[in-house]
Amino acid sequence: AVFHQIPDPCDPSRITREMSAVLMRALAMFFFQPPNLLEDQRRMKKKSGRSSLERIFQVDDLPSDTQMRTILDSRGN
Repeated sequence: AVFHQIPDPCDPSRITREMSAVLMRALAMFFFQPPNLLEDQRRMKKKSGRSSLERIFQVDDLPSDTQMRTILDSRGN
């Protein structure tokens, strides 16, 4: 709920993910801290049908590490 209150400085016509979703993904990256979060979550989803990101953080998809850095960098400027 708190993440929904944070304004997004980006032009709305140029973003593909809401700021709250990006922040949830960033929090998940810090929470789990695996060397490759995306690969770990894909493996878990394949094995059990749902990843921990879906269960705990209600995140449907996860950008790659590079995509996450790009998204966060573009919103930090």
